[in-house]
Amino acid sequence: MNKLIIGSRSFNIDKENSFLNYSVENNKIISCDLEINFLEGNYKGEKLTPFININTIPLNVEKLTDIKGKILSTNTKEESETREDYLMLYESEPFEKLTVEIISIENSTAHIKLSGVAFTSPQKKEELNLEATIKVSSYAELKKNNKEKTTNNKPKNKDKVIGNTIISIIFTLVGLYALVTGTHSIENIIGCIIIIIFGLGFAFFTWKHNR
Repeated sequence: MNKLIIGSRSFNIDKENSFLNYSVENNKIISCDLEINFLEGNYKGEKLTPFININTIPLNVEKLTDIKGKILSTNTKEESETREDYLMLYESEPFEKLTVEIISIENSTAHIKLSGVAFTSPQKKEELNLEATIKVSSYAELKKNNKEKTTNNKPKNKDKVIGNTIISIIFTLVGLYALVTGTHSIENIIGCIIIIIFGLGFAFFTWKHNR
């Protein structure tokens, strides 16, 4: 459970960054897709972090719990390429065949099962199996969370940032003006450089600590 098995090798799932995302239109859940990340593991002597992407699974159900039992199957490499379903190991490679079953949905968690044959490179393929529990999230929730993250990344005190930025610009311009028009003595050049560094450093400090 919660392990990706590729051939004889296994990778633990990254449960914090694995999702079943669903889309709602006209009060109906019309589709879902899967983004499944895994923790770093050893594969043939190399440290790799696999990722599985399964695109749109048609649903057209009234309630989230009605997703239970839904199955998606692909039977050829060409189907996976058309759907853009893939296993990322060394690079993105399609599945030769794949079955995805949503076993249950409970408490915003999906119990899923994947099995099939994956290309681990253009010439190499191996059996793949995964049974795991992952987070469930609607695209509306994702948009809301992304908007909140963007808002939180904006400067916390706009007036302070603007004022300190103006001060930084003034110091920098004064230093540059003195450097260009002043005497070319070592003392003057060093003094101008210190003023310029102070101005740029003050601007960097202001933005870094007000985001």
